[in-house]
Amino acid sequence: MDRLAAVAAKSASSLGELSTGMSKVASAAATLGVGEDQLAAQLATITSVTKQAPESVGTALRTMYARISDIQAGMDE
Repeated sequence: MDRLAAVAAKSASSLGELSTGMSKVASAAATLGVGEDQLAAQLATITSVTKQAPESVGTALRTMYARISDIQAGMDE
């Protein structure tokens, strides 16, 4: 929680936004080995730049991670 608060303090994202985004993507990120710090940085950057809702950003990252996982498994070309 302290690391999320630190990321929120240094970005244009709030702790609530990061938590909301992480709730959408955390399991997919963990499956690919993306750490909490990296995920928080990705969410904060994308949310800050695009001004999209954190739910949308988390869902988009989850979709990207799922596609990467499919490619790694040889299920997608």
